[in-house]
Amino acid sequence: MARPLKAPDERRDERLPTSRVTAAELGHVEAQAAAAGLASAEYVRRSVLGQRVAPARPVADDHLLLELNRIGVNLNQIARALNSDRPELIDLAATLAELRAVLARVPADEF
Repeated sequence: MARPLKAPDERRDERLPTSRVTAAELGHVEAQAAAAGLASAEYVRRSVLGQRVAPARPVADDHLLLELNRIGVNLNQIARALNSDRPELIDLAATLAELRAVLARVPADEF
């Protein structure tokens, strides 16, 4: 199945004039585009149009995310036990200690 056609006002048929840059300027543009996770052309287009170019979001360690998910499941089970009046199922202190240990391994700029 083919992709639907874009509306005429959404199509990018027009071209900007070609501009020449030095090797250092080209390297800078390519480095900025790579840091933003964009192709050079898309980075330049957004920059020229005054659109925000945010840096690419880092990918967290898959194992770390798996551990955080597991701890979240434990916290959810604790909350359910608290709401069901079954305090014998609650091990909140151990789960919170485990969560703190995992979060201590996460760099501050990761989230």
